[in-house]
Amino acid sequence: MGDNKPRSLFESSWYGTGEIMIKKTPTPAFEVYFDGPSLYPEQIPLNALSRTLSAVQRIALAKDDEEGNEEEAIRLLNVKRGSAIFQCFAPRPDVAVQRIRLVGAIIEKPELADQAVYAFNPIEDLSAIARSLGCRITIRNPETQGVYAAIGPDSFKNISSSMFVKGETTVAGHVVRVGGATRTRCVLRVDFQRHLLYCKVANEDVAREIGQHLYEDIVADGTAFFLKTSWKIAKFTVASIYQPKTGSILKTLQDVRKISGNAWRDVVDPKAYLEEVAGES
Repeated sequence: MGDNKPRSLFESSWYGTGEIMIKKTPTPAFEVYFDGPSLYPEQIPLNALSRTLSAVQRIALAKDDEEGNEEEAIRLLNVKRGSAIFQCFAPRPDVAVQRIRLVGAIIEKPELADQAVYAFNPIEDLSAIARSLGCRITIRNPETQGVYAAIGPDSFKNISSSMFVKGETTVAGHVVRVGGATRTRCVLRVDFQRHLLYCKVANEDVAREIGQHLYEDIVADGTAFFLKTSWKIAKFTVASIYQPKTGSILKTLQDVRKISGNAWRDVVDPKAYLEEVAGES
């Protein structure tokens, strides 16, 4: 008779009709390998493993977002005792591997960085984890062990030093989300790029202040990393915010951008000018 229970996460059965259907375990799309001397799972802190797999998923999905779609989520397969190798299943393995390969290419050739702006926060996370564990985090083919991407302690530093310009800036946007599973973050909808802008937040106090303006327009002051090749904002950390008293700051910026580039040379204080246009003064 049996116990009438499915045998694993990837098995399902019909009972009562004499028919049993068992799904095979999916083929892993890639595996994440902590490549360090005599490094075993018990030496890897749980939060480091969680952050690693979260960062890899954000790369594979091309979304710097910790709240991914469950149907697209990357899942673990065939985890074995005594190994620091974690095989992963992806619903669209070809797409996931393509994105991971692109990150691998960027690590080797930082001049390609403009092609995957979404990957910089995950790469920074993976570099920090590799540094703390004294290893490389390798994402590779589970059958041939061919390397798709290898992130070491200095991977993000190398990209940052050659491709980023760091500076203080002001960003206007609409607050979409605040908070995160592993750190304080916020998500803004901005008018200067098609994708959402995923930001770090300097501290909990600022995060709480942003949370008070969820689904509203804000202006955020902070530190940005700009790509030298395109001046896109690759990373942004919010230090403080304020909110326009009237009108939409997004509409204000759209109106301001109608001003010819040469006219900006006559604006002594751009921040004060924006506040005036938005009705704050």
